[in-house]
Amino acid sequence: MSKDTPGHTENDRKSPSELREVVTGVWQDVLRLDGLAPDANFFELGGHSLTASQVISRLRHALGAELPLAAFFDHPTIAEQADHLAALERTDAR
Repeated sequence: MSKDTPGHTENDRKSPSELREVVTGVWQDVLRLDGLAPDANFFELGGHSLTASQVISRLRHALGAELPLAAFFDHPTIAEQADHLAALERTDAR
């Protein structure tokens, strides 16, 4: 039985590059910046707990994934966060 929320079935899983694109787009919207590189650091770009909460909400809506606030400290770059989301998807799919 599949769920209606994206990211919860194997068919809905996004590739690492697709996840990186989604994370990049959300960060760019929330931080109001363009052209972010995969190694861009959330906090060095001016991110803080309130903007992190906005990113979490938008990623939940876009991917159906629940990213904990601690992930911003453990995975502060776009590439690291996308990789972490991919790992969460693999764990949820089991």
